[in-house]
Amino acid sequence: MKRIFLILPFAIVLILSACSIGSPKQETNYYVLDYQPSSEKPELVQARNNGKVLHVSNTSINRAYNRNQLVEKENMYKVNYLKNEMWANRLSDAVPNLITSRLRAYNIFGNVTRNITESDPHYYLETNILNIEKIKDKEPRAFLRIEFVLRDSMDQKVILEHKSERYKPVQDDSYVSLVQHYNTMLMEETNLFAAKCIAHFEGRSTDPKALKSIRNPKAHERVIIENLEEWEEIKEYGELLLQTKFDTSNNITYKVEHLDSLDVKIAEEFWYFNEPLSLLEGSYRVHYGEKYEINELVAVYPRQRSVLTRNWCELKVKITDNSQNRVRQLYRIWRETNDEFVYEPIAFDVSPSEDEHGTEEKVWILPEGKYMLTLGGSNWSDLKDFSTLCLREGDAQIFTVIVNRDVTRDNLLVGAGVLADDFGFNDNRTHKGAIHLNVNLTSNNEVDEKDPIYSLRLDSKFDNSVDYDLRPFHYKMRSIYDLQSIFSKDIALRFERDNYNLKNTLMLYPWKKEKKLLGRFAFYGRADLSTHLMDEYTYFTSNKNIILKDLEGNEVSRLLGQDKFRSKIALFPLRLKEGTGLTYHFPLPNASITLRGGYGWQQNYNKRFYSSPISVSEDGVQYDVYQESPDQFSDGVEATLILAAGNILNFVSVNSIFEALFPFGDDVNKARFENENTINFRIYRNISVDLELKLSYNESERKWLMYDLNSYLKLSLFY
Repeated sequence: MKRIFLILPFAIVLILSACSIGSPKQETNYYVLDYQPSSEKPELVQARNNGKVLHVSNTSINRAYNRNQLVEKENMYKVNYLKNEMWANRLSDAVPNLITSRLRAYNIFGNVTRNITESDPHYYLETNILNIEKIKDKEPRAFLRIEFVLRDSMDQKVILEHKSERYKPVQDDSYVSLVQHYNTMLMEETNLFAAKCIAHFEGRSTDPKALKSIRNPKAHERVIIENLEEWEEIKEYGELLLQTKFDTSNNITYKVEHLDSLDVKIAEEFWYFNEPLSLLEGSYRVHYGEKYEINELVAVYPRQRSVLTRNWCELKVKITDNSQNRVRQLYRIWRETNDEFVYEPIAFDVSPSEDEHGTEEKVWILPEGKYMLTLGGSNWSDLKDFSTLCLREGDAQIFTVIVNRDVTRDNLLVGAGVLADDFGFNDNRTHKGAIHLNVNLTSNNEVDEKDPIYSLRLDSKFDNSVDYDLRPFHYKMRSIYDLQSIFSKDIALRFERDNYNLKNTLMLYPWKKEKKLLGRFAFYGRADLSTHLMDEYTYFTSNKNIILKDLEGNEVSRLLGQDKFRSKIALFPLRLKEGTGLTYHFPLPNASITLRGGYGWQQNYNKRFYSSPISVSEDGVQYDVYQESPDQFSDGVEATLILAAGNILNFVSVNSIFEALFPFGDDVNKARFENENTINFRIYRNISVDLELKLSYNESERKWLMYDLNSYLKLSLFY
């Protein structure tokens, strides 16, 4: 059983990897085109036919659509084939069958056949489908482009031709509705072709514009005229795209003004860079930039994409400290005016800190010119903590700013400049490490609720982290080894204990970063370890007699006159936490919040771990009785809340982790709660003060809220 728990962290990784390789097989749906007599037009039914034989040939399908899958068009030139939405029959056969049924119902020809051997035809009807697709857009539409060609069988001359494009708005995402629209559009085009056939065999015009001038048109001529009026109302769409040179998932807005024939604004809307915008054919004025101060006229053509020439400048501001750690810092951008040495404000922003995973630097869209960047609340005229930069049209620059995190110094800016404009550039280090030397004043009531222990500790901490992001996977690991010495009211200065904590988290992102909301959602698997590498002793101020008992309460050893006692052996107690579930990251202006929830399980291996002694007297001799703690295993629903806020007031950082486990159906294992809080105050360069508060409540172990409060004066060396 124990081995199973030990291998569970590796099983999580394998399960999540399998999720990315395959998913449950989806059911395939099949669709048919079906003849609907209710869509027939009675005014097209002829009392007498012309006695001729018409052969309806197989429909020719454009190669892009001549397949079993239904087709969606993402933009003007990109199509997707839906692997689970299929035609039950080949369109080349299903479409002419519908047309044949409709023409037979109208009694225009003596016979309409699909079989060439029945009789020698007088005419051949050829149909060509050039497009049959769903156009994905802010206004989704079903689109059909079809041609009808009527030929004389004797000389193969074309005697009648009908070409048409037809749209139908798609009101829902059901593919049943989409196929129904296709069915309806095919029948409407066949009705129109039938009306033109009737007019042609009567020797009358089939041109809808010519028929519109007739005073009393016949019934079939009115069908042709009505179609012309419908066609004139059809909206033709094109696309507009503004694309940044930087690859970013942040929303950058621009404004589009709709213009009439006199270039007067009649409407406006807002859209985003890097996302195509569907617009009706016409002229538009586009405004972009932080204040929408750059504008340009653009023409949009039907079924074409207009890409605006990049005549703006792009700027990213990256703020780090001397150790190349990203720093949360307020900064302002100013632009030089026409007056020499005078700058106007553009906007301000806050750079993301190292803890804000997934938060990108803002991409500024700016006109060509000279700019000044100031840190904090400085005005450009203060000439303090500033740097300047010249941007030319089409530039895309990463402006790196190095700041001094020592708040006792007057100057915040260390240096600034363009260090990289290569768009494959990524200086985020996978591994980061630090050595911390601490002076720690502690208070702890873990042993006795009313008699806390106060002590002064000197310790060193080795902190290493790995952060590897390769979508759809993101792996984070943090390893902390803490070696402590202690001085307390009852104990002289000596080596005290060591602790080792290892935390691993693997996340699988189903959606890309470009998805503004869904891109922050992920599946997670985690495996945490807490242990120590050396034996740990409990020291006494006076010699004591000790009785050791095993799990069953049997005495295993009796020690007399001891000044210390080995309460823990190397590696034990060994704490393991595993979990898997869902996580979501909320970036906030001044902080970030991560929520996790799912299935969790924990194991506490307590081999030769003795705690909570009781005093007994035997034959007048006083003994402290220690009993070995049992192993504990529990699983249930886990929930985690992670809060990170960095560089508050330029020198304070806060991190808080709250964890809860609600075990399944076990009265012995009660719900347990843990909370770790760290507040860091930077004092001078690599010197800081840390306040750490750990809270835990586990009713199955102790009936009170346990806390462990630590304060550190810390010297940090980063590598």
